Amino acid sequence: MKDLLIALNSLKDKKNKIERLKKVSLKSKKVDLSLLDDFKSKYAEAEKTLEKSLNDVLRPLSLAKEAVFELQASIDDLSPLYNESQEIKDSITDFGIDVPSELERICEALEELSYIDLRSDMETAIEQAEDVASDIYQKYFI
Repeated sequence: MKDLLIALNSLKDKKNKIERLKKVSLKSKKVDLSLLDDFKSKYAEAEKTLEKSLNDVLRPLSLAKEAVFELQASIDDLSPLYNESQEIKDSITDFGIDVPSELERICEALEELSYIDLRSDMETAIEQAEDVASDIYQKYFI
């Protein structure tokens, strides 16, 4: 009977050890899951921060694009004045009068403006910036 009690106590000890090991194992898994959850949370936060930063970079470019298009529209509005200024200059020359330096300066400025096309330059710059932002996002967060 004594041997039976000893065996029973030994069995209880082993059962207790197994229960303690299960608890330790469960605690370890909880810790692992907790670490994974923390990592996922930090990653999601970093992703939001990067996305906001990329949007912050692109927002001024979009505003600049609008401003450039408005500027180009103003330049385009001045284009017809170039032809008109040339006609006035030619008329003055036909009368044998010296062209006033102010008119000469205006004609030169209008001629230079007639060659400017800011839209394509701005579109190219914005496309390049958007490509870089997209590359960064895809490389690190997709």
